[in-house]
Amino acid sequence: MDPEILRPIAHRTVAQQETLTLIRARDVLVRLRTGAVKSVRGVAKPCRYRLPASSTLCFAKRCLAVLPPGLAEALTPLLHQIADMTVKIKQYDEWPPDPSNIFWFDNVKFQNGLLFLP
Repeated sequence: MDPEILRPIAHRTVAQQETLTLIRARDVLVRLRTGAVKSVRGVAKPCRYRLPASSTLCFAKRCLAVLPPGLAEALTPLLHQIADMTVKIKQYDEWPPDPSNIFWFDNVKFQNGLLFLP
C-alpha cells in the first residue's frame, strides 16, 4: 500500500476525549431513565391502572402522588431511582464546557454536552 495515499491520523486530545466521555455517560443515564419509566408504566398497566402523561422531569413525583397504595409500595424504590437519575442528568447539563473542547468527529459537532448534526 502506498503511504502517500493515506492521511495522517489525528488523535483526540485528552480534553476532547474527556468531553466525549461526559457526553456518552449522560446518554447512558438518559437511556437508563427512559427504560425505568417504561418499566413503571408496564408494571402498572396489567393492574388496570394507567399513569398520567408527564415529562420525565416530574414523572416520579406525579406517579407517587396518584398511585394506589399497593402499587406505590412496590414502585416507590424505582420511582426514587428515576428521580435520582433526573437530578444527575441535570448535573451533566449544567457542566460548564471548556470552549477549547469543541471538536468535530465524523461530521458531528460536540459542544456544551450537546450533539449538533450538520
